[in-house]
Amino acid sequence: MTNESAWDATLEDLGRRQAEARAMGGPEKLAQRRAEGRMDARGRIDGLLDAGSFTEIGTLAGPVPADALVAGVGAIDGRPVAVGAEDFTTMGGSIGPAATRKRWRIADIAGRERIPLVMLLEGAGHRPP
Repeated sequence: MTNESAWDATLEDLGRRQAEARAMGGPEKLAQRRAEGRMDARGRIDGLLDAGSFTEIGTLAGPVPADALVAGVGAIDGRPVAVGAEDFTTMGGSIGPAATRKRWRIADIAGRERIPLVMLLEGAGHRPP
């Protein structure tokens, strides 16, 4: 395998993993949430923040999509804000080790940058390793 083909395979794998993370719990669980009149984590973030302002951190963290916590920075009315949303479609939004690290990281970013931290919580609590 050449370096170029190895790099192509790596980029293909990265794209696949990013798509899986953005799909959250999958189309069936997302459809169920919509049928119940509920928003998913990404929809809640999109509804809160200014359009196009969200930059996600830790998309590939953990063994399940985004480790059930979508987190990042964005803007509300042009003002910077850090935000995290538990993804109920992925393991009931339970908090695993990677999600715990992401919570600490987003809180650290908010404190360091002196910006508000908004957490949109609806998870099942701690997920044992």
